[in-house]
Amino acid sequence: QGGPDTWFFDKKRSSFGAIFDLGIHKIDLIQYLLSSPAVKVEAKTATLDKRDSRGKLIDVDDNAFAILQLANGTIGSINVSWTNYGPIDNATTIYGDRGVLKIYDDPAYPIELFSADGSKDLYSQEDLQKVFSIKDSGVINEFVDAVIKKRPSILDAEKILPSMQTVFAAIESSKTGKEAVIGS
Repeated sequence: QGGPDTWFFDKKRSSFGAIFDLGIHKIDLIQYLLSSPAVKVEAKTATLDKRDSRGKLIDVDDNAFAILQLANGTIGSINVSWTNYGPIDNATTIYGDRGVLKIYDDPAYPIELFSADGSKDLYSQEDLQKVFSIKDSGVINEFVDAVIKKRPSILDAEKILPSMQTVFAAIESSKTGKEAVIGS
């Protein structure tokens, strides 16, 4: 249940804020797309605006910014916020040496690819469903099937570990004001 006193905004009950809620997905996507784990992170987390019903700022971060260095040398950044008061913004932009990939920036085209040569490829939800022949990610179905059949899930928890380590390192970096080495 939402609202200013939701458990999600209470550090005693949820422990983490926007960096964990939103940042982990972006970090996981970056590492997956680039096939490289993060090795260093420098981050700033802050509570800028979210308040409880007494008007006091919540105990967990509502905004975060992190600069990541991947093992393959790639440098990237993520920005996440719970203080967006316009339309929901779940956009991810990846800047590369051959172009820019925008994910969920335009509601009509969930994937936009702007190539360095000036070309632009736009993919609608229908295009993606045709290409990938899927209606949903299958994550929930896989989890439920594994529980029902009492078998290990193909969604191995170890695969998320590098993203979790990166988030924890980002939180540490924000506390110390210094770059954090992942896994140390």
